[in-house]
Amino acid sequence: MLYDRHLKSLAAARNHDRRTDVRECQAAEVVISWICPALSTVRYEMLDRSTNGLRIRSSSPLVTGMLGKAVRILPQGHCLNQTVSIVWTKVAADGTYIEAGLHFQAPEG
Repeated sequence: MLYDRHLKSLAAARNHDRRTDVRECQAAEVVISWICPALSTVRYEMLDRSTNGLRIRSSSPLVTGMLGKAVRILPQGHCLNQTVSIVWTKVAADGTYIEAGLHFQAPEG
C-alpha cells in the first residue's frame, strides 16, 4: 500500500497519550508543503504546538492521512523542515473553519 510505513506510524501515534504533552499556544502561522495532494504549499494559522506535533486552523477541507513538510513558522521565520501527517480533523462548532491535528513523523533512517 502507498505510504504503508506512514500509516503504521499514525497507528503508533494514536496509541500514545498526546494529552499529557505540554502544548504551547502560539500566535503564529505555519507553512506546509503538502506531499499529497501534489506539491501545494499553504500557510495555516497555528493554534498550538507540542513536542509531537501541532494544531492548525484551515478554511478548506483537510483529509486524515495527508502528508506534508512543515517548512517554516511565521512571522519568526523559524525553520522546521519536519514531515507531518494529519491524524484528526474536526469542524469548529460555529462551522466557520476546520481544526486539524498534525503529528511530527519520526525521521527515516
